[in-house]
Amino acid sequence: MFKAAVLGIPLPLCSCSVLPMAHQLRKNGLNKGATASFLISTPETGVDSILLTYSLTDPILTVARPAAAFLTAMTTGFLVNQTEDETEPVELEDSSGCDSCCSTQPDIKMSFWEKIIEVFRYSMQTVLKDLAPYLLLGFILAGIISALMGDVFTDIPEFMTSGWGGM
Repeated sequence: MFKAAVLGIPLPLCSCSVLPMAHQLRKNGLNKGATASFLISTPETGVDSILLTYSLTDPILTVARPAAAFLTAMTTGFLVNQTEDETEPVELEDSSGCDSCCSTQPDIKMSFWEKIIEVFRYSMQTVLKDLAPYLLLGFILAGIISALMGDVFTDIPEFMTSGWGGM
């Protein structure tokens, strides 16, 4: 539980993307309490949200936010482990439409460096390929908005550039 909570705090995963990650961790042998701890600590904080908290508030709240995430994650994991029943987990049906011929894949053992290469391949090829159209659309829209707005950014009222209006 401790490792799951601590490792979950800096990961920049939202509440939607943490679910498949937790599912995979659970399939790989993580107990229910540690999975719940990971599910709580990960979307509450991340490096991006910690930096945003620092920029919008003060250093005390910046430290308090991940500390509170850790404490709630540990408490949740502990409570889940205390109330865990001894029933066997229910196997989910394979909805991929694949026959039983491909359901038994051999257990592939990879060396440490092969795992590192696979991580970089996945992050730089697969994830980037999935996100590229949306990033391109965002860049194009930001460029269009900037071109249309021109120097109008100087016309933004003062109350919207600082303090509560800016936030």
